Amino acid sequence: GGGIWENFGKPEAREMKYATPEYLLGTKAGKKFPGSMGPKIQAAIDFVQKSSAKGNKSAWAAIADLKDASKIMSNEEGTIV
Repeated sequence: GGGIWENFGKPEAREMKYATPEYLLGTKAGKKFPGSMGPKIQAAIDFVQKSSAKGNKSAWAAIADLKDASKIMSNEEGTIV
């Protein structure tokens, strides 16, 4: 729950388990998602890219419902960027 959905609003929609910043930027995902999802995606992209530029190549961000916090780390819920 609460992650990034591929094909949002379509019958074949599915929550993505993983998404790279490059993929999200290539698909312009932040501009496609309604409401508050676009800024969340952009913030995750910025965090991962800026951390990587500073030498932290293992940096990641998660987008998910906070109520699923225990399941985010095991990637059972949400999307890891």
